[in-house]
Amino acid sequence: MAAEDFGGKELGRPIEVLAADTATKADLSSAQAREWFTNGHVAAIMEVVGSSAALAVQEVGRIQNKIVTMSAPASLPLINENCSPTSVLYTYTTYSLAHSVGEAVVAQGGKIWFFIAADHIREDGLMVHDMYLFQVKTRPSPRSPGITTGWSRRFPPTARFRR
Repeated sequence: MAAEDFGGKELGRPIEVLAADTATKADLSSAQAREWFTNGHVAAIMEVVGSSAALAVQEVGRIQNKIVTMSAPASLPLINENCSPTSVLYTYTTYSLAHSVGEAVVAQGGKIWFFIAADHIREDGLMVHDMYLFQVKTRPSPRSPGITTGWSRRFPPTARFRR
């Protein structure tokens, strides 16, 4: 729709919308980005889903001096140690999620936590930020931290958490 709104051209060049299913895999995503930037004459990639795929595509964009914008991934390395002058992450991060939701739960008196996270880079980052936040914010005194009862990268094997 956006390409049509511009009449199919911008600055005299045709606008073409491309899509690829890379299953959020870093190797497939970076290979597709490399192909589009090198042989497909693509000027910008406007979305990459999944943090590991985004990190890989961001690096290809950096090397080839091409624009990569992202809204779906949330991993902090995208804007910290892997930050690129040719990319932008314009939504949330694992840090902001942990602090917005986590601080609200803590403010309501939450002191005991069990973390359930998917097994991928975004959830690892979110879990680390949440664990740190809860340990610091829920301690009654500097020597007495909040309690983390455990964590899992899959659903615990109890009836309460079965699908």
